[in-house]
Amino acid sequence: MIYNVKLNDGIGEMRAEFIEDPITVHLPEDMGQGWKDNSTVGVFHEMAPNNGLALSLQVEKDFACLDERNENQADDCPNPKAEIAMKNENGV
Repeated sequence: MIYNVKLNDGIGEMRAEFIEDPITVHLPEDMGQGWKDNSTVGVFHEMAPNNGLALSLQVEKDFACLDERNENQADDCPNPKAEIAMKNENGV
């Protein structure tokens, strides 16, 4: 699955659209601004598409893994437990 998360100054609440590929989740500018650097893990919203059903939207941060991985984690958010893990490894 391919998805995009975009900040949008012209909306008041989180919404999603799916036109072929990818799925695009739009976040209000004020909701998304600074999200990567604050302690909020996820953003959630229930959307009511035109079919009368509810669509639950959930976007969560992807934290860097604490163990060694052979994958690119450059876009991951810093893991809040990394400092604790480092102190435990160093016996502090």
